[in-house]
Amino acid sequence: MAQLEPIVLDRRPQTVLEFRGFQERFARKPEGGAAAFVTALWIFCLDRPLGEECLLLTVDADRIEQVIGTHGKQLQRMFRLRIEEQLAAQPYLIRSYFAGTTPENGYQPSHPYTITCLDNPFSIDSTGLKVKLFLVCGGADSPRPITLRRGWDDFWRALEWSSVVMGIKPLQQSP
Repeated sequence: MAQLEPIVLDRRPQTVLEFRGFQERFARKPEGGAAAFVTALWIFCLDRPLGEECLLLTVDADRIEQVIGTHGKQLQRMFRLRIEEQLAAQPYLIRSYFAGTTPENGYQPSHPYTITCLDNPFSIDSTGLKVKLFLVCGGADSPRPITLRRGWDDFWRALEWSSVVMGIKPLQQSP
């Protein structure tokens, strides 16, 4: 596997507008789309309403549903429940995708926040519209796959991410 250019964040976006700026800057490349998805999940862990809005910007349209009786949209129920379930079990899970995090340091990322993806010769499909990348994870023995699809606006968005929200090594207790 080959390492792609790491995505580096100076700080976590605090508003949807800031997040859109982050997405505009990075998500026109697949690794930036993957980093935007991870960042949206990180925001979700800290500020659920803001995180939900950011997640909607980072997932493929096929994973979003209209909320009946409103003009709103949300992540499809099965995806939303899986994310909620996994993050409730391991609230530190998403931090494991930032460089330098380990079970021993409580998955505390160092500043600046860096997300690294890998690819291989088979990552891009024949149409060039889908790509499978592998997110480096401090809580797993191997990188975690994520599939992204390029949207009409040229942004890469998460299409399949089940392994990204799969459990990781638990925190190490200090003696």
